[in-house]
Amino acid sequence: MAIYFSSMAHPKPKSNAVHTAHSFLLSDFSGTPLSKRRAYGRIISTPFYCQEATIKRLKPIQTKNANRQVSNEIQLFALTLKSGDGDSSIVYFTRESNQQAERFEYRHHPYQTRKIGTIPIGITSVQFIAPNPKTGNRESHVYIEAFSTRLFIGSTHNNQVSGSLVVVFPDSKRSFVSGSFKARLVGFDNP
Repeated sequence: MAIYFSSMAHPKPKSNAVHTAHSFLLSDFSGTPLSKRRAYGRIISTPFYCQEATIKRLKPIQTKNANRQVSNEIQLFALTLKSGDGDSSIVYFTRESNQQAERFEYRHHPYQTRKIGTIPIGITSVQFIAPNPKTGNRESHVYIEAFSTRLFIGSTHNNQVSGSLVVVFPDSKRSFVSGSFKARLVGFDNP
């Protein structure tokens, strides 16, 4: 599987007034209303329909001060939406260690990331995995800053959490996923 990273894939737009394919890639979709429809979209040129969702607690990220003592600990999570044919969309987000992974909303504007030290707070990156239309090989596309997202996570019930999102990827095919989901919690001690 090939992996492509893009943090500054395109230069920052001078104005949002011009509606070209290029400006679309850098437009701010974080204010888009959230849909109650089950998450759907298009990844490259393939329709995407969410069949399964998980929120996985990943290893915490720690920053150290000048005395090499831990000054901040940030918890990293991965929200994964999978379609029936194996394509997936992943949103990575962080919460400060004393916060739960429920009942919050994040909005990510292109190139605007809040940080504690060097650790991004909120949505840190987005990714999709899909076959390359030319080769058929599965490829992972990771975007660090040049993307737009709105994510809402609701309350936890029976080891599941409901939520909704809009994520617009800055690829040339205008890939996106939008809608609601019910995600199974993975790696949580006290669901």
